[in-house]
Amino acid sequence: MVNHIRTNTPRAQSFHCHRCRLDFANRVEYSRHINNSFDHHPCNLCRHRTDFNSFTGLQRHLEAFHLYCEPCQWFAPSTQGLRQHNTSRHFMCVTCGDYFNNQHQLSVHAFVHRPFGVRCFGCNFQFPILSALYGHFESNRCPSGITSEDIQNIAAGYVRNLADSNGFIFYCRDCQRGFNRMCDLLQHSETRTCPAGYWGGSARVGLLVQYMEIRLRNIVESRRAAPTNGDPTAKEEVQNEKGEANDARCPAYSIPSIVISKVPDDS
Repeated sequence: MVNHIRTNTPRAQSFHCHRCRLDFANRVEYSRHINNSFDHHPCNLCRHRTDFNSFTGLQRHLEAFHLYCEPCQWFAPSTQGLRQHNTSRHFMCVTCGDYFNNQHQLSVHAFVHRPFGVRCFGCNFQFPILSALYGHFESNRCPSGITSEDIQNIAAGYVRNLADSNGFIFYCRDCQRGFNRMCDLLQHSETRTCPAGYWGGSARVGLLVQYMEIRLRNIVESRRAAPTNGDPTAKEEVQNEKGEANDARCPAYSIPSIVISKVPDDS
């Protein structure tokens, strides 16, 4: 009899949340759930309070349909005005619409949208930017055998006689900042952090890159041509001999002051 009563007695009106699979006794409790739940993101500007699954979905809706910036509580005069606002104030990527915490993060992210136009002269693998190529070298994973030690040695020899190198290898003279690796210096030059870039200001970074490429190409050619005949020292001897000859062929560029590995003291 009890089961019969439960089955056939009409239920009091309830409010059901399909997304969370919860029932509420009245509209007030249901509305409180919608407003306070992390799984609901209603638009307060829509007549029917359109509910979104994520905050990102709500943000895109506010921008597309209401031209509204929720963090600033500001209505833009136009779509272009909102786009400019989000780019300058909220570090939005104009290509994919993602947001970042600061300009540096946005600048680094922007590289993923660049075409792969930098080819490794050691293994022909392609990269979007020069700093990525040197990160490839300094990871010691290039099939050509170029290593971080090669980069360090070439840069150290390049800046050894500079009066204004401050004794460092990887250094941005224009910003007076030092770096641990060549790829870090290049990434600094590629972003808005450095106003000089490769060729602005003293142009030291660009000149170092030119010199570095010449020396690295020579190293790759020497290692490919070196006869080993089972003797691991034979290849090294040929490399040293060709390296000395290549020193004379390298153009006398103004040596850049680039930093933070100390140049070894000859004494």
